[in-house]
Amino acid sequence: MQDFQEFIPADGIVVPLKTVVIDALENGVVREKFVEDGARVEAGQALLRLENTDLQLDLLNRETQVLDLLNNIRNSRNSLEQNKVTRLTQLAEAEFQLAESERLMQANEKLYNQTVITKQEYLQTKNNYQYQSSRLKLLKQAMYQDSVSTVAQIAQMTQSVGRMQQNLDLMRKKSEGLTIKAPVAGQLSNFDSELGETKAKGQNIASIDVSKGFKVKANIDELYIGRTYVGQMTYCEVGGQEYPLEILKIYPQVTGGQFAIDLKFKDSIPSTLKRGQNI
Repeated sequence: MQDFQEFIPADGIVVPLKTVVIDALENGVVREKFVEDGARVEAGQALLRLENTDLQLDLLNRETQVLDLLNNIRNSRNSLEQNKVTRLTQLAEAEFQLAESERLMQANEKLYNQTVITKQEYLQTKNNYQYQSSRLKLLKQAMYQDSVSTVAQIAQMTQSVGRMQQNLDLMRKKSEGLTIKAPVAGQLSNFDSELGETKAKGQNIASIDVSKGFKVKANIDELYIGRTYVGQMTYCEVGGQEYPLEILKIYPQVTGGQFAIDLKFKDSIPSTLKRGQNI
């Protein structure tokens, strides 16, 4: 007995073995093209420059806001230092006045006990001492509160600068994304942008054929989806010669009564094979 064999004729198209798709990261108008379709490009090479005035203005506004906030922090720190010097001067004066009032009170207390001065004179020096003591405490408290308030304000502003800096970095990355660069090295294809053309975010810009070699993409009738598997062998005919193919991938989606498969050449690849060729 012989195994039952069934032959399914199908048309395929030659495509690169691996292709990387490049999409626009932001909206913009095409202002510069640095390469042409079909060129060999290197990873990181600039392909196209888009212009987005709204994004650029937003970036400038964010940069201005960050600079203004940094200036406010600098001014607050300078104000803190100036206020600190003023408070220290007042504190030194208050400590001196307290020491003087204490000395006078102690001297008048002895004189009062010796009945050299009146009680009224003694109470005046005592009241002055108590006043200077209270004044010193209030100055110390005010100095502490000023310091805590200013430090908290600076900390809050610093946090705001950090958040704004992060937003600014994101805006800069978006702005850098207006220059479309090749993510990998390979041959550029489907690159048909024109100067002045508007590109939408996510719109396809080009493709880069990365790997050397080709594969075949074919559509098969859905009737055979249960009898098709990865690794299954088939063949194609190019230039009157047969070449073995192996199923590389099966796409489960069925469209128009067909499903797609990718096939790779098992052994040699025809030397005359070209991208887009029908088999």
